[in-house]
Amino acid sequence: MLPVLAIPLGIVIAFKLKAPVPESSQELGTYLRNTWKNINQRSVWGLFVLNILAFFLIYSAYLTYLPILMETRLDSTSFTIGLIMSLASGTMTIVSASIGKIHRLLDTQKIIIIGTGFYFASMTLFAFSFSYWFIVLPALLYCFAQGMVLPAIQTLLVGLAPIQQRAAFMSLNSMVLRIGQTAGPLVIGFAYGFGGIQYAFLGGSLVALIMLGIVVGMVRKQPG
Repeated sequence: MLPVLAIPLGIVIAFKLKAPVPESSQELGTYLRNTWKNINQRSVWGLFVLNILAFFLIYSAYLTYLPILMETRLDSTSFTIGLIMSLASGTMTIVSASIGKIHRLLDTQKIIIIGTGFYFASMTLFAFSFSYWFIVLPALLYCFAQGMVLPAIQTLLVGLAPIQQRAAFMSLNSMVLRIGQTAGPLVIGFAYGFGGIQYAFLGGSLVALIMLGIVVGMVRKQPG
């Protein structure tokens, strides 16, 4: 249903959205050189890696191993697993919709730092969860993290991308996040194979710590 709704939304945006248009035209070679020059920055690469690791957690620890955790530790049915994950995802939607208000209180770098803290807390709590209460709490924390981190990454990327190269920036970003989608379940699978479901989520905690180091070490604070 949601993909169908994208069609009328795209039509409305095409005719109603007032977007700035690049005034100058460039030859392809010049365009590619300028694009590479703007992409080849510490903050941009840091944001790309953050996006990879965020999707790494989505497709490994959360979507792949949370259902396994609930089934093996709590003997949960598919309906119960789907219900909890759906309710938690609603939290992510609310947080994402409120990111503008959050941004008025905190700069974008701090939003990502807090979000990675939520990632770490959720992954660690999942590793030691043996009741529904301790499944719901980290699930909510995880979705808080997603709702904060992903929009903040997009905001910083757009801010770093000149309008002439913005499409190239966002296209490359869409490409790199597929790395996280593909590699996440495989890499966390090694942790799962080595030590079971607990190690899978402790591996997710380690990924969150790596994300925190990248934010602090590579992503510069947004001006103003």
